Amino acid sequence: YQWFGEPENRNLIKQLRREGVNFESSIYQSAGAAGPLAGKALVLTGTLPNLKRHEAAAKIEAAGGKVVGSVSRKTNYVVAGEGSPVLLVHGLGASMVVWRENVADLAQRFKVYVIDLPGHGDTDKPDIEYGAESTVEYIRKFVEFLGVGKIALMGNSLGGGLVLMTALMHPEIVSKLALVSSGSLGREVSIWLRLPSLPVIGEIVTNGPVDNTEFMLQKAFFDKSLATKELVAELRRTNSLPGGRKAVLKIIRNFISLLGVKRQYVRARDVGRLEMP
Repeated sequence: YQWFGEPENRNLIKQLRREGVNFESSIYQSAGAAGPLAGKALVLTGTLPNLKRHEAAAKIEAAGGKVVGSVSRKTNYVVAGEGSPVLLVHGLGASMVVWRENVADLAQRFKVYVIDLPGHGDTDKPDIEYGAESTVEYIRKFVEFLGVGKIALMGNSLGGGLVLMTALMHPEIVSKLALVSSGSLGREVSIWLRLPSLPVIGEIVTNGPVDNTEFMLQKAFFDKSLATKELVAELRRTNSLPGGRKAVLKIIRNFISLLGVKRQYVRARDVGRLEMP
């Protein structure tokens, strides 16, 4: 489960413990490191070994928290601004940090949510399938948790493919769609993403002794100066967290083959079916 609340509600943790909720681990995390994003949300994660799941959910909600459906891992996200809701979704091997230059400007007109997808950033990286359908369902549940009704989705690269599939599968939750250098519009993809789809080579590329974060970023940018030392260091940190590299390799092999993006995930012909702008 996950519990999201305001920073001033920290006393709820003590109350939950008094009610018999035992946390194996708990993490307090402000939404953003500094500036206007700091302290906007509190995330508490943990396990409840002494209570059944439905009993735990009842106690959390009675204490003012909220349980996120059947999502049972930590989701790292930030919130900024006021207005119509917008959710920003990053690409493969990246994190919310790729939107760092966009959030402040967008937050002047919109309420902006920026998420770390499962297997990425500071969101948990469990040993799961990381398929397209399950990730689309994860996005749907996250939007449902936010309780904002319809939301504008903006996705980059793999994130673009995922928000496109979300709009196709769940149009009732999407108000607008923005695709930024999006995946799922064709099969073409870098050879450096196709090679890891092969047995053995993928393990060497993603788990070998040489870190390839900077190399892959250099390949992603036309303007190489955008692959700053700070960006490289942050993505190297999050991708090196337990389960990170294994998750990225699974995602590559789910979406990509040696020939490019797998045909079932090329959805360009379906864009005309979308009714939202």
